[in-house]
Amino acid sequence: MPYYEVIAAEGSLTPAHRAKVADDITHIHCDETGAPRSFVHVHYKEYPKDTQYTAGKPDNGVVIVFCNIRAGRSLSERQRLLKRISASVSASLDKPEGELILSVNEINSSTAMEFGLILPQPGGEPEWFEKHAEVLRHYVDATH
Repeated sequence: MPYYEVIAAEGSLTPAHRAKVADDITHIHCDETGAPRSFVHVHYKEYPKDTQYTAGKPDNGVVIVFCNIRAGRSLSERQRLLKRISASVSASLDKPEGELILSVNEINSSTAMEFGLILPQPGGEPEWFEKHAEVLRHYVDATH
């Protein structure tokens, strides 16, 4: 369910940038939460040049990362996730962290679905995986 949306000026991210950022976000999210890699989604959107403004002036250098995760993580966990992703995106894109905007948006698990299943609350994954093993075996590696 974790869904990351990376928004940047058109043409500013190469396929190599996209692959590196997506892999890094996936690694960081899984490391911080224990989620299986197959649950992490990274989507890119481009804004047309000169349509993003900062302080009333066109700003084509801004990269925005919206992190949509299940509610229930502590403030320190959410901030650690933000800090690690910010540092990683900055390094991958050779862009100062001052040109990045990130936010964590929390989604209530009881109103989110993946693989056709209502998601568990954080901490309820072992029972959820066991209960839905037959469905999930098609999507999630056995080690989740």
